[in-house]
Amino acid sequence: MIDDVSEMTAEWFVELMSAERIEDLWPDFIRWLDADPAHRRAFRALEVLWHLPDYLPAQEALRLKSVENRTVPAVDCDTVES
Repeated sequence: MIDDVSEMTAEWFVELMSAERIEDLWPDFIRWLDADPAHRRAFRALEVLWHLPDYLPAQEALRLKSVENRTVPAVDCDTVES
């Protein structure tokens, strides 16, 4: 289960990565970041995770890249038990 801080962190990360004009989002993002030390810690942890392949040996980074490019079969949500 994802907590609220993790969920908001992921939403901010996606917004910032996909924004055409980051300047428009920046004031609200900084307000959110400064509102709670947990926000800053969670965002930093996500940044580190995002850039992790940059710090891996080249062979391991290539292996991860091949995994990330694989096609995942579709799941029929009507047949998945919760």
